[in-house]
Amino acid sequence: MNKSNATLTFSYVNNESDLKNISDKRKIIRMLPKEFCIAVISGEKKAERLFQYSFNANDISFEDKLETIATINRKLNIACKDNFFRLYTQANLQIPSEFYEQENDTDLLSLMVENPEKYVPVAEEVVVWKLYNISAWEKELYICIIKKFPDYELGTVLSSLLPIVSKDKNKKEVLVFVGDNNFTVISTDRQKMIGMNTFDFLNEGDFLYYLYGFLRKMYIYPDAISLKLAGNIAVQYSLYNVLNKYFSDIEMVSFSPSAIDNYSYFCDLFE
Repeated sequence: MNKSNATLTFSYVNNESDLKNISDKRKIIRMLPKEFCIAVISGEKKAERLFQYSFNANDISFEDKLETIATINRKLNIACKDNFFRLYTQANLQIPSEFYEQENDTDLLSLMVENPEKYVPVAEEVVVWKLYNISAWEKELYICIIKKFPDYELGTVLSSLLPIVSKDKNKKEVLVFVGDNNFTVISTDRQKMIGMNTFDFLNEGDFLYYLYGFLRKMYIYPDAISLKLAGNIAVQYSLYNVLNKYFSDIEMVSFSPSAIDNYSYFCDLFE
C-alpha cells in the first residue's frame, strides 16, 4: 500500500469515552468514491471516534483503496461488538416487504445496471419503511470487500439514510444527500415513501435541473416541500445558495445534542 493514498481531513475523539467496554459500541466504515471514514458510535447514537479521509487521486484502484482503509483500520486498533461496511451505491431498487423474495435478487440486477453479470445484489431490510433496498455492487469490488473485511456486515449509505426522513403526518419531506458529484434524493408524503433516485451532476445548474425535475414528478407544488440536506453540502456552499432561491423550507439534518458541528455530513453513520 502507498501511504500517500489517503489524507486525514477531519477527526473527532471523545476523550471521556471508555473504548474498553465494547458491548454498546459499533464501528462503521463508510466508503464513497473519493473518500472514506471510520467511526465508532455508541448505543446512544453519539460519536466516540470519527476519522474522515480523502483519497489523494482519482485513479486509485479499488483494491488499493480497500487496502488503504484496512491498513488504517488496523492501526487505529479499535475493537467493537458490531462492525459495518457501508458503500455509497448509485444503483438501488426498493421492494415492499410483503412482495420481497430473496431468490429474485439476482434477476433484479438487470433492472438497475447494464451487464448485470458483473454485479452482485445486496439486500437490506428497512423496517421503518417496510421495504427492502436492493443495491448493485460491482462483483470484483464486493469480493475484495469480503476478503478485506470478513467480519463486517455489508450495507449501503442509502439504507442508512431512509430512517432519517421524518414521517410527520403533516409534511411532504425530501432528504437530499450530496456525495462526490452525485446526490441521492428521497421523497415522502405524509408518512408515505413515494420515490428516490441518484443523479450525477457537474455543476450547480445540473444539480438544480435534476433535483427539480425529479421533484416535479413527485409533487404538484415542489417548491412547497420541506427540504432536508445532508452529506457534502453546507450553508456556505454554492449548492445551498442555489436551493435557497427556489425552496422556502430548507434545513440541514441535525441532531441535538451533537458533539460534532458537521453532523449532517455524517448523519447516516448514526442510524
